[in-house]
Amino acid sequence: METAEISRVPAENTEKILWTAENTAFAESAVQQQVDAYGFPFEPLDAGDESPLQFEEYTSILLEELSDIYYLTKIDNRFSPAYRETCELLEKMIRHLGSCCVTKAVLEQKGITFTKLDRLDIALLYCYVSFNFRKCGEAVQEGKKKYIFDTQLVRMMCRL
Repeated sequence: METAEISRVPAENTEKILWTAENTAFAESAVQQQVDAYGFPFEPLDAGDESPLQFEEYTSILLEELSDIYYLTKIDNRFSPAYRETCELLEKMIRHLGSCCVTKAVLEQKGITFTKLDRLDIALLYCYVSFNFRKCGEAVQEGKKKYIFDTQLVRMMCRL
């Protein structure tokens, strides 16, 4: 029995694959009945929007998510690992949105307006940072009273 190398492509491809509407429908229905390694079904091929993402859409979605994350940092216990994780995410998003503030200002100087980004400004981001900087600082001070020095929270303060 002769074996061919897997990496070789035949010189002539005699079989052509035709993706008709019927073949596509069959493939999509087969995908819907299968699940991934975690038990989740695959999504249809046309489930998402592939059009280019615009600056305003990107920024407004991040700003909305930042609001939710900020709320979580307000209610999470300052000593909880959940607070640390959420605060770390908040810090990263603030960095991204800080860059978006600069981009927004430059584009606005060129006459472009953004109706969905009225709330986005440095003052808002600074308030979010200020609250969490103080919350981390209070937690560090409370820990020191119990002879515990929380270096992770101090690092977070430096990043904020």
